Amino acid sequence: MDPIAVLTPITVFGAGHVALATVPLLQSLDFNVTVVDERPDLAHPERFPGARVCCEDALLHAERSTANERTHWLVVTHDHALDQALIELLVRRPGAWIGLIGSQSKIKKFRYRLKAGGYSASELARIRGPVGLDLGAETPAEIAVSIAAELIALRRDAPLPASAMCLPEP
Repeated sequence: MDPIAVLTPITVFGAGHVALATVPLLQSLDFNVTVVDERPDLAHPERFPGARVCCEDALLHAERSTANERTHWLVVTHDHALDQALIELLVRRPGAWIGLIGSQSKIKKFRYRLKAGGYSASELARIRGPVGLDLGAETPAEIAVSIAAELIALRRDAPLPASAMCLPEP
């Protein structure tokens, strides 16, 4: 009898172009994917076959969801304020990995706000931002590959390049 594979849980906050490209790739890499977005035109099962899709407020979902040391979170929403609120909540929850999409300037602003808000260095170190290995990715599909590459490296305990460090110092 073959052993039963235990899929790695990941919640993707946001159902836009990056999520659309990333979710099928993560599913092919044995992640159990949940997509959360409050926009009904984007958050529906037909758009993300095989994933659990929750059309609801992301913060409420994050507050109510269970998490453990295997839980992965990917924040790729359409709203910087929502991203900030999610990160503030998730960084204090159990989990294996938190990925945050954004430019270097967005990440620096998040770091300043989190530090000013009293978040510790160890909490900040849990956040991978900008998420994904630096491959020069520009399109949603390329960004998806860079995110998947980072998660593969994490899964295999491969060293991550300096470009993939957690919320770099400003």
